[in-house]
Amino acid sequence: MRFWLSALSAGLFLLGLLVPRANGQTVDRAVTAVVLDRTASTPGETLNVTVTVRNVGTNLVGMSVVQIGLQVYGAISAVTLAPLIPGAQVDVPFVLQIPATALKGTYFVEGCAFSLGGEVPEATPGNNCLKTPLTIDSPNFVDMRAVSASAIQTPVTQTVPFPVDVQITNLGNVAAFASISVLLSTDSIITPSDLAIGFGQIQLSAGESRTVTIQATAPDDPSRSSGYLGACVTSSIQTDYENDCIGGGLIQLVNPGPQLNCISGLLR
Repeated sequence: MRFWLSALSAGLFLLGLLVPRANGQTVDRAVTAVVLDRTASTPGETLNVTVTVRNVGTNLVGMSVVQIGLQVYGAISAVTLAPLIPGAQVDVPFVLQIPATALKGTYFVEGCAFSLGGEVPEATPGNNCLKTPLTIDSPNFVDMRAVSASAIQTPVTQTVPFPVDVQITNLGNVAAFASISVLLSTDSIITPSDLAIGFGQIQLSAGESRTVTIQATAPDDPSRSSGYLGACVTSSIQTDYENDCIGGGLIQLVNPGPQLNCISGLLR
C-alpha cells in the first residue's frame, strides 16, 4: 500500500513539473526564429528548417508540440518538445520537402509551438508562431487579373441587392480557383481594404477569361450619395499581385429612408 501511495505521489509531482499551474508567474513559450538553409527552392526539393523555441515567461513551460507548415499546404511536420525552464531555448530541426505540385511564387514557411494541454493560458499567445518567406521557382504559375467591374443598373438603392458584372482572366499556364470581392470605395483607387459589398468565386483554365455576375448590397448610409465601385480577385499563390483589383467607376447611391411597418393596414 505504501508503495502505491509513493508511486502516486511521485506521479503527481512529475505531473506538476510537466503542467505548470497559476502561481503568480507567467507561462509564455515563443517562437523567436524560423531559419531556412536557403530562401529559394524548386518543386520536389528539400530544405532544412530550424525553429527556435524559447521560454520567455517566468514559470516552467510544459511539453510542447512544435510544427512547421507551408502556405497553402498547411502543417507538414511536427515533433514533441520537452518542458523548458524560464530563459531556456531549443533549436528544433526539420526537413521540409517542397510539394511537386507547388506553383511559382512567394510562400511563407511558418513555425509554431503549442502546449500539449493542461497549462494556464499563456501570457502572450500571439508569439507562438513566426513566418519567413520562401521563393519557389516553378514552370507552372497562376496570375489572376481583374479586367472590369460594372453595375448592371444605376442608381443603386442602399440595402437592396444589385447585380455587378466582373470579368476575370487567368494569365497563368495552369487552371486555378479564385475568390472575387465587389468593393465600394470613397476614391477611384480600389484596394482589398475597401468596403466589401459582395462576394463570388470562379475557376478558370489557363488563359481563360470569363464574366461572372455577383449580387452586391450597399449598406444603409444616409451620408453617402455616391461611391466608387470596383472588384478584386484573390488566389492562393500568384506571380503578380498588382493586377488583382479594378475600378468600375462612380455610382449613385439612393437611401431608402425610414421604413414604415404596416400590419393589417395599421401604421406602427
